[in-house]
Amino acid sequence: MEYRIKRAQISDKVVIRNLLQLYLHELTEFEDRPLSKSGEYHYHYLDNYWAERGRYPYLFFNGKELMGFALVRRVENRYSMAEFFILRKFRRHRFGLRCAVEIIKKHQGEWKLEFLSRNEVAEKFWQKVALNLAGGDVEAGKVNDISNYLRFPVGRS
Repeated sequence: MEYRIKRAQISDKVVIRNLLQLYLHELTEFEDRPLSKSGEYHYHYLDNYWAERGRYPYLFFNGKELMGFALVRRVENRYSMAEFFILRKFRRHRFGLRCAVEIIKKHQGEWKLEFLSRNEVAEKFWQKVALNLAGGDVEAGKVNDISNYLRFPVGRS
């Protein structure tokens, strides 16, 4: 199966907003995330991806079929994968790994990936991504009581 990554345009914002609902719902397994009165999960930063420098929205496709999204941001002197989501039917086919690696390679420099410490699947996934990109040059640590991180360089020394 063939995949492609597209830098999301302002016209794609509604697509990412809809996918965010699925993604945020999945995160409720690991953290308390209440619904709004309208039955939605709020994500306050989406508009910023088209209004601020240092924010990069992406969509993933398998052929013409939508497969997921990523939101990358530059924080201080490093990059961060703010959000990353692959639809369930495309998981376990290495699409997520390939998309994550490809996107991270587009943004060379220092990376810090944060994930919920209770989400063991995410932890294993991001460890594979980091090892694929940085080999043994990966620092792991705790952000706070609910999150862990992986920090590593990509590309430039």
